[in-house]
Amino acid sequence: MNEVNFEQIYRLIKLFKMSREFDTSWRDLNYNFETLDLNQELVKALNSMKIYRPSNIQFRAIMAIKNGFNLCMECQFQKHETIILVISILEKISVESEVSCQAIILSSDSNVIKHIADTIEHLGLYLNVKICICTHHSNLVDNINHLNNGVNIIIGNPGRIYDLIGLGVIKLQNIKIMASFLDMKKIDNYIDVAEMTPKTTQKIIFTKKINEININLKILCEGAFKIISWSNFDNNINAIINIKLQAARQKKLFKKQFIIMNLNLHIKLQLPVMTILVKIYRLNKSKGYISMKRKLVT
Repeated sequence: MNEVNFEQIYRLIKLFKMSREFDTSWRDLNYNFETLDLNQELVKALNSMKIYRPSNIQFRAIMAIKNGFNLCMECQFQKHETIILVISILEKISVESEVSCQAIILSSDSNVIKHIADTIEHLGLYLNVKICICTHHSNLVDNINHLNNGVNIIIGNPGRIYDLIGLGVIKLQNIKIMASFLDMKKIDNYIDVAEMTPKTTQKIIFTKKINEININLKILCEGAFKIISWSNFDNNINAIINIKLQAARQKKLFKKQFIIMNLNLHIKLQLPVMTILVKIYRLNKSKGYISMKRKLVT
């Protein structure tokens, strides 16, 4: 079988004049919160906190989540990662809906949980968001009563959340998004909860070191964007985003492995290589996503 020449592929792709606006890395730096098309009440709350523009990493992460991708982000659990999560969740959930809990946030760190709750309180100021904090420091009966009265977002320890799911208090069928601030010492607890959520639930992972979770990534966050977020990388448009090779759940990404597989198949069947390139181009263009570059990320 002939080897695939990716330089030739790139030149062929270039014939289609693929625009940067279809780049799934969202590297266009001309953006603001209007570009993100956020809820106006949410923008109003951001302005009241004197946050007028997202950082590069905030913009790319929020765009990934808004467009339905799972996300795996390396970070140090600081303020701007929490803002990414809260903005994304408040955009996803429907506060006016009669449906109860629509988002779950897991963390083993009580400081992280408090910070998330405070951020939701500030950003959800004009949205009337109802939250419930469920940890081993809170009273179980109080948690049950609070949840039975209806909440939009649950924040808590994986162990307590798992117990409440087992008791039937937390209903998972309406969960749109599950976020985890991973503690690698308690990874099994996170996996227990993740395995119980519906396949349609969008999953977001924040971890201090991505390499440690690669083994469990398929269970926790299959088909995820992989974003490295260090402060000194924030203005480096070529280093921030590294999209995981496998296609995302919505099948919007077509990366190196997909191309190799299909090109090799066409070569084996003695079909024109251009056929698969046209197919990839049309599929991506129809969804507004094209993810093929000169430097293929691995």
